[in-house]
Amino acid sequence: PPGGARVPEPIPEDLRDLPDIDVARGMSYCGTGQVYRKTLFLFREQIPGRLRRIRQAWDEGRWEDYDIQFICDGRDEDYVIEVHSLKSAARWIGAMDLGDQAEALEMAGRSEDLETIASDTPALLSRCQALNETLSFL
Repeated sequence: PPGGARVPEPIPEDLRDLPDIDVARGMSYCGTGQVYRKTLFLFREQIPGRLRRIRQAWDEGRWEDYDIQFICDGRDEDYVIEVHSLKSAARWIGAMDLGDQAEALEMAGRSEDLETIASDTPALLSRCQALNETLSFL
């Protein structure tokens, strides 16, 4: 290639049609199919822990009551940290919609919008679980 530009590696056949993942974007962040596959694997391996920590911060906050105690005792920080981490990891693999969903909940946590957190966290957890199932072949 002119000027030393890198030719993009073809997308591996088994990764071409992953639902809700922009594989080309994820591969562009990782450089090679091999590194991307490892990144997808690590993301999948981390999903159960991420789900557990988000659920724990959410459940302990008694979101349905919009309990001010949640904000006073720092559980909102735990929630924001966890959804921020999910946002970054999801975008790194090309799961942009999941990343956007996590970002919206991160912003809700930062602004103490407990109503949005209460209504939208279950969908985030469900989408994350679905992605875990999508990546189960790795």
